[in-house]
Amino acid sequence: MSGQTRESMPIYLKDKIKVKLLHPKASYPKMEDDDVRYSVSLQTRTDNRAEDDSHAVNLFGTGLTIMPPPKHYFQMVASPTLYKHGYSLAPGCHIIPSNTTGELVVPLFKFNEDEDIELPFDAVQLILCPVIYAHVAKVTERQMPQVFSQDYMQQPMQGYYAPMQPSQQPRGSNKRGGGSRGGGGSHMF
Repeated sequence: MSGQTRESMPIYLKDKIKVKLLHPKASYPKMEDDDVRYSVSLQTRTDNRAEDDSHAVNLFGTGLTIMPPPKHYFQMVASPTLYKHGYSLAPGCHIIPSNTTGELVVPLFKFNEDEDIELPFDAVQLILCPVIYAHVAKVTERQMPQVFSQDYMQQPMQGYYAPMQPSQQPRGSNKRGGGSRGGGGSHMF
């Protein structure tokens, strides 16, 4: 531990991540030094398929069951180099709660006609996060801060965008007229 101060040493939870190997070649998630992500290897193609479908979501088995510690969850993210192999993690927020049972199955979207990935393959990583709870309160429009009022919000549109700051909002915009970013769809923050 030379060169590490008490402040720079990692902090470990008392509770452990529970992992059960279900496949003979499955491996425990591994974390590199000074990282927050646990790498997980894909072991099998589900449904015993021989190849992956292009321009479609393909499911892969990891050969393991993994349970985060109580009051924690995992967020699954794509490995930084996954796209170089013609795949991406299927859209959506991939959360693994602490009451998870069964094999961890990974949905990958194959976006081109390149060769299929060879298994085993480190495709995803898990980030351990604490569960944070908040109470929900019903409020009236009058009780909402200006930043979240209907007059402040832009017209709904597809995709992600950052809301305008009050200083950038066009004069005279309203909930019907919107600003310069009109469109159909819904807000995604």
